[in-house]
Amino acid sequence: MKKAFTMLELVIVIVIIGILAATVTPAFQRDTDAEAAQQFMNHVRYTQHLAMVDDKFDPNRANWFLSRWQIRLNTNGKYVIGSDDNLDGDLVESELATNPLDASRRLDGGIITTDSSIVTSELDLNSAYNANIAFSAGCGGVGVNPLIIAFDHLGRPLLGDISGDATSYPVNRLLRNDCNITFSGGGEGHVVVTITPETGYTFMH
Repeated sequence: MKKAFTMLELVIVIVIIGILAATVTPAFQRDTDAEAAQQFMNHVRYTQHLAMVDDKFDPNRANWFLSRWQIRLNTNGKYVIGSDDNLDGDLVESELATNPLDASRRLDGGIITTDSSIVTSELDLNSAYNANIAFSAGCGGVGVNPLIIAFDHLGRPLLGDISGDATSYPVNRLLRNDCNITFSGGGEGHVVVTITPETGYTFMH
């Protein structure tokens, strides 16, 4: 005699599959706040890496410290990584870091250049991840925009615009308190990236 599933058994199996699907599906939903924070954190670490392997000290250039590698993040979610090699106080396209994943592009979300063949669109966090950005007081106080973090040859973070500095370490330029960058709007809750003073250790939570 041929065996077969009863209708009741089939209904029970379908119900179990439905319960499992409802349980597993949320795990596959994107948390774009976390994605944006993870990407930015990686790029902060990459900027620090560039500063440590590309020591800008040059005794033949009086203002060599103005060319330190830096990352600039606007509250609109766009950021850029570069080094002011010509010491003119501003970043230009040729001074931007090359995207290590695509050598034809620069690590710029559209701050310095809007050329679609040059920019890396993921560095526009608002457009790519729907992420809103907020800075803590440790990042330079209320209203800071853009947030500028430069790194010295030891990887120590320096806070603020270095373009007008007259010495390599002006008073209060070194980061003294945790700088917390909050990413929200693209997922549930929010995600924070923290840049710590002295070591420049960066983590997300």
